[in-house]
Amino acid sequence: MDEAFLDAVSALPVVLEFGLQTVHEREASAIKRPNRMDRVSLVIDRLRARMIPFEVSLIYGLPLQTAESFAESVKWCLERGVPRVRAWPMMLLRGTPLYIERERWGFVESVGERIPIVVASGTFSQDDHARMAALAAWLERNPTSTTLPAEGPP
Repeated sequence: MDEAFLDAVSALPVVLEFGLQTVHEREASAIKRPNRMDRVSLVIDRLRARMIPFEVSLIYGLPLQTAESFAESVKWCLERGVPRVRAWPMMLLRGTPLYIERERWGFVESVGERIPIVVASGTFSQDDHARMAALAAWLERNPTSTTLPAEGPP
């Protein structure tokens, strides 16, 4: 995200999408997708200052994740003025490292879908997953919200 890149995209009709996945170091390390949150914050600030459209994608159903930690990731994005936060269920794709290690994480897979998603693990129940899915659906219905619902995550 250097100045030349920002100059180039500011002149284009694009919306940048960042697959942040999570703001929690433990969860990001578990999926081997560590983030430098200081740099993520800096990029968000630079994009907002230039009014470059962007969105951040999170994943729910990650190893070590809880319903609370997922809500914290959403809140972190909203507090920093991310114009659109989207969240997607973790898919368990055959042959991937997470699929191979599914027993280690205690993953419970959905049944009857072409691509299974994780619906429970050693750190969240199926009820917790339903709460995360409800929060993801709330984000889709409220794309410009800057705060979580007053009553807390759905």
